[in-house]
Amino acid sequence: PLPMGVARVEVVPVLMDNYAYILIDQTTHEAAAVDPADPEKVVQVATRLGARITTVLTTHHHWDHSGGNKKLAEMIPNLRIYGWTGDSRRIPTLTHVLRDQDTINVGQLHVTALHTPCHTTGDLCYSVPGTPGCLFSGDTLFVAGCGRFLEGEACEMHTNLRRIAAMGLETRIFCGHEYTVSNLRFAALVEPGSGAIREKLEWAQRKQRFFEPTVPTTVEEKLEWAQRKQRFFEPTVPTTVEEKLEWAQ
Repeated sequence: PLPMGVARVEVVPVLMDNYAYILIDQTTHEAAAVDPADPEKVVQVATRLGARITTVLTTHHHWDHSGGNKKLAEMIPNLRIYGWTGDSRRIPTLTHVLRDQDTINVGQLHVTALHTPCHTTGDLCYSVPGTPGCLFSGDTLFVAGCGRFLEGEACEMHTNLRRIAAMGLETRIFCGHEYTVSNLRFAALVEPGSGAIREKLEWAQRKQRFFEPTVPTTVEEKLEWAQRKQRFFEPTVPTTVEEKLEWAQ
């Protein structure tokens, strides 16, 4: 295998609240564009950074993630466009299909595809090892939340989250949308007395006011929030006949 290069991730806000990313191997300056829904903007940023885009990593088929593929392929000859093997008819201009655990190279960087079905049947996350490593989670996982179950079940999302939780604690997670404030507002409604949620929400709102991204989060932070939310899965049904009669009335 090729030696591990040094990765740089550039966050590129696109559309209303989406994030595209440019993953750059700083050794070779070769780069992959993750969900480049605004191809002109992504190319402009890559050019400014001296990066050469050779690859597109598509997390899933929704237009706000894959809709820029065709235009970017017209702008960059011989562009390699990757996506889930079962979505060859739903992802525009797909040139290479991936299965779970398939690995590709971007310069000297190794990128591994993780099949994470639930938001859609063809969702992929892309993992890049390093110190720290990084994960492009698309619409599977957000800051303070996870993706909607549009084509899958809760058990699938549970499996996805367990896989991500098994990664290194310092792994940086780059998600597909800026949903942090809305996710934390919901969390504050569920747990209004939580100082931790209030502080995190105030932090995210400050970021929002200055048009700054709240990404990346980390696996460690996600695990801390998961431990807090576990309380809401504890049994709360009545446990005595008396209580059950009170609930029945």
